[in-house]
Amino acid sequence: MNRINKNISDLDVLVAQYWQDRLSKKHNEDVKFSDSAFAKNRPLMVEILSYFMFTGTAQKDSPHPARYLISLDTPVDIKKWKKLTPINAAENIIDTTTVSMREKGMPGTFSLLSNRPAHKNIAPWIAGDLNKGSLHIRY
Repeated sequence: MNRINKNISDLDVLVAQYWQDRLSKKHNEDVKFSDSAFAKNRPLMVEILSYFMFTGTAQKDSPHPARYLISLDTPVDIKKWKKLTPINAAENIIDTTTVSMREKGMPGTFSLLSNRPAHKNIAPWIAGDLNKGSLHIRY
């Protein structure tokens, strides 16, 4: 998250609340964004979503980031096309996304007992013996 210049501890709080709600059966693994703990810090989540939509991945920034997204109902009428900035585009869809914590994207050798720095950074996002510490946002 350093690439978007946000304090990761703000996201740690939201992930902890997600796990608390999930383990108490308030929701399943998949939960609508607006019903999730993540909605409590919508501005942060919009910035994170816009980063992944336009700028990069969990591993690195894209060598060819996008600057705009074109929204259109009909491709033949250019006057009805809308040019959306990264923040506008993320704002447009975030309330219809589904969030979850998944194993996909986790290091194959992950262990809560590891002293490796990367594993220690992920550990706060893991609940119990579930090896699910990767935030997924789906549209």
